[in-house]
Formats: sequence, C-alpha cells, structure tokens
Amino acid sequence: MVTALDDAVGSIIDSLKQSQLYENSIIVFLSDNGAPGGNWPPNMGGYVMEYGASNWPLRGSKLTLFEGGTRTVSFIHSPKYITPRVETGMVHATDWFPTLLSAAGLEHDEDVDGVDQWEKMKNSSLPEPRQEMLYNLFVPVDNVYGVWDAIDSWPPISAIRVGDWKYIWRAYGFDGWSTPAEQGTGDEPGVPKEVKHQLYNLALDPMEKENLAEVEPEIAEMLLNKLKATYEGMGAAGNFSYPPPSAAGRPENHGGIWEDGWC
Repeated sequence: MVTALDDAVGSIIDSLKQSQLYENSIIVFLSDNGAPGGNWPPNMGGYVMEYGASNWPLRGSKLTLFEGGTRTVSFIHSPKYITPRVETGMVHATDWFPTLLSAAGLEHDEDVDGVDQWEKMKNSSLPEPRQEMLYNLFVPVDNVYGVWDAIDSWPPISAIRVGDWKYIWRAYGFDGWSTPAEQGTGDEPGVPKEVKHQLYNLALDPMEKENLAEVEPEIAEMLLNKLKATYEGMGAAGNFSYPPPSAAGRPENHGGIWEDGWC
C-alpha cells in the first residue's frame, strides 16, 4: 500500500513537472486522524476493524481524543513559496481551508473555523497564528455506529488545548499505548475505557501519562469553562452526534473513486 501510494504521488509530481506547473504548485500531504489500535474503533457502518496499528509513542488511537488519535504529521511543499524546515506549531485540519485560499490569492470570511497560516508557512520568523484548539465536542447520542452504547450521554465527549495545556472533559475508547513489540508488551486495546477530567502539559508530557487536573486545578477549571461556553454557544447543534453513515460516495458507486457523501 505504501509503495502504491508513493508511486501515485510520484506520478502526480512527474505530471506537474511535464506540464511546467511544478514550480508554482503547492503540495499538501496530511492525515485525518491517528491509526486504529487493535479492536478500537469497533466495526462501524460495515467497515471491519479487525486490524491494528500503532501510534507509538502517543496515547490512544483513532476515534479517541488522545494525541495518538488526533496528532498527525503533515507536510506542505512548494518550490516557489516555502523554505524546507520542520515546524512544531499548532495546526488544525480546519486551518487548511483559509490557508490554501490565501495561498491562491482568494479572500475568505473572517468567521471561518480555521486559522489562516499561509504567512507563517512562508516566513518561519512570524509568531504562531494558532494558540488554541478544540479537539471535538459532541454529545454521544444518535448512536448509529454502536460506539457509544456503553456510556451515558453526558458530559460531552470533548477536549481543548490552549498553549501547551490540554484538558479532556470526557473521552472514550482505547486509552493506552500500542508499544512496539521490540520494546515490550503494550496495553490491551480490546476493552474501551472512559476517562474524565484529565489535564496534561503536552510540552513536558506528550505521551499523556501524568494527569495534572488535581495539581493545577485553576488551569483545569479555566479550560473546562471554555468547553462549557463553546457547548452553550452551539445551541441546538450541540445536541446531536454523528450523522448516519452513507454509501453514496463509496468507490463502487463511482468507478472506483471516492466521491462526496461518503460520511
């Protein structure tokens, strides 16, 4: 699979070069979430999850709010605009929309969810545009996937980060570490767990091993209040979970190509 992906990306790059578009192109490579770990997430909407992967050394897996399920690597490449380097600032998936609009010279509304990171990507000396990030916030009802059957609907599954501080109001799923075999035995991923009121300093503890909610109660309360305010501001939109799965965009309906409407 990795080889096939590498070949496909190479074909795109070759085409851009042959058409004289490469030097003025912006290429983004990213992931939507961390990998599934063992038996989590469970089978969803006809998708069988009887495989596993490792997000080591990060905690958790896909469909959790831990860093293993939410923090992914990405790169942006542009011969004309970007100097090669490593950036460690905070970038959310929603940031790509305003960022790429700006890169294309297009305007966007100021009230979009994402933060425009284009100037920072061109100039590494500028301050970080994003200092705060909402991981997720939803009430686990309308359970079409069967994921939330074992838990109550309140409080919301949610987490927020401000600076280096991350607060989890509530999370559910695989909460361990998929330790590589050569480093010993990892946590058993088959039994999902529920956690609440967790505070981590990601700069000092990116593996989320030391819950500081009782050590830094004022920070935990401040971040919890931010989540509560966000939920209250959502109004009616805060009272539903994920929409039902849809087969409308599946490849078998479009000649082997994913289309919109798949989720």
